[in-house]
Amino acid sequence: MFLNNIVFGGERLVMDSSSFQFAIIDYSRLDQSLNWGDSTISDNPNFLNIEYDEGFGNFHLMSKDILITHSVYWPTMLMAAKVPLPQTIFSHGWWLMENTKMSKSLGNVVNPLDIIDNYGVDPLRYYLMRDMVLGQDASYSFDSFVKRYNSDLANDFGNLVNRVTILIRKHFHGVIPKSGNYCEIDLELIALAKATPQKVEKSIQEMRIHDALEYTIALFRKMNVYLECKAPWKTIITDNNQI
Repeated sequence: MFLNNIVFGGERLVMDSSSFQFAIIDYSRLDQSLNWGDSTISDNPNFLNIEYDEGFGNFHLMSKDILITHSVYWPTMLMAAKVPLPQTIFSHGWWLMENTKMSKSLGNVVNPLDIIDNYGVDPLRYYLMRDMVLGQDASYSFDSFVKRYNSDLANDFGNLVNRVTILIRKHFHGVIPKSGNYCEIDLELIALAKATPQKVEKSIQEMRIHDALEYTIALFRKMNVYLECKAPWKTIITDNNQI
């Protein structure tokens, strides 16, 4: 639904559909589907009154080719509505295909649903966040997606989950055992596991999503190396305290 007239605090903002094409918003759907604030719509169907939670809109994320729209027009609308402005306007790059911007006219676009049908939605989300440095362009290829999928998700993460769950099921009836005696290698891994959440949170706050994911996968890799070194499936036979 395109709103040609929006009333903000008694003042009417008139939008001409021929020149104001970037704000196509269905506020009734917005109110029902998003959980970012308490909103009520008065008897006037064009009136919007929203109370925002503290911390709402810290980042406004958009593509670099629509910067003016989102850094000039949209903040003006927010100010007119007496809505807090985002603290940061962050412009991300483009996904390129062979160093060329994806374009329908060029025919070099990728249908994400085809990838999702074969690999699932979460692996695609992971790839898009891991392989793009926000603020820079990124190059897509199906080969790079498959490589990332196999290396990080199937190998590092998948093998770790498989090893741990099989070990717990086979030797502890599916219940996580109590800690045994720690050695230096154990304490080193524990320290890394405790430090990783802070590194991840800091990276996310700084919009370095790729680094946040790398810290997480690096912990998984370290855990796999730890398991290979300790081989608990062997030591449990002789010393239960080494688990």
